[in-house]
Amino acid sequence: MMRQVCLSIALLLMFLTGPVRAQFFLEEGKVTLTVAGGERSSGSMVLHNTSDEEVGVRAYWEDFRYVPPFDGNKEFSPAGILPGSASQWVSFTPQEFVLPPNGSQVIDYAVNAPADIKGGHYGVLFFERATPMIDSTGVALVTRLGCLFFVESKDAPRVADIKDVKAEGNDVLGSFVNQSDLVLIPKTTFYLLDAQGLTVHRGEGTNLYVAPGATGNWRIALPAELAPGTYSLVLNVDLGSGSVAVKEISLTQGANGLTIENLQ
Repeated sequence: MMRQVCLSIALLLMFLTGPVRAQFFLEEGKVTLTVAGGERSSGSMVLHNTSDEEVGVRAYWEDFRYVPPFDGNKEFSPAGILPGSASQWVSFTPQEFVLPPNGSQVIDYAVNAPADIKGGHYGVLFFERATPMIDSTGVALVTRLGCLFFVESKDAPRVADIKDVKAEGNDVLGSFVNQSDLVLIPKTTFYLLDAQGLTVHRGEGTNLYVAPGATGNWRIALPAELAPGTYSLVLNVDLGSGSVAVKEISLTQGANGLTIENLQ
């Protein structure tokens, strides 16, 4: 089992008409569990109250999935509704509690993966103020924070392809096709080689959060002053867990701009 926790303030969702100071925060923004069939995983997280007043909190689970254009936007749904829900395997305690002024609460969780687990299963553990805050205009303000859970089968392959590459002005763009049963969050780096094999430009690609079987679009901006000639654009796409996709795109910069010659 591998447990990876990113320390960050997670998913602060505030529905309000004016500014208000957040009263609590999570140390954990994301829990990633890579599990074998039938394996039990457990852990804990800490919720803090940053205010001088007592705050009642309720904890509950919802499903989530990334949605087009796969730039990080999420759709939330009641537990057990969305495909790939992990809700039936996750338990947590306490589900209702009171945070003392400037105090904290440890929340324990456990994930019991079924013997036939396949691919990725996802959800978010939300913490919501039990009693909404009321602003100066009388509007109720609902504050909740959440920790994303990624529960993924240990043997699930990470497979993707780069397709539909084209030039648009001085940009190169195309599609990232997630061919796996997992959410893929590719980290793309690139470098541009001239005809002599020298690196003339390098950088990072578009941030994507692509649902299983879905397609996201990426774009790479090349220098506006790129000299006429032939080039090779090499993409290194880190799919996570040691899986990498590499693509080489042959380009020509001419009088009419960039032209895609070949993709391999």
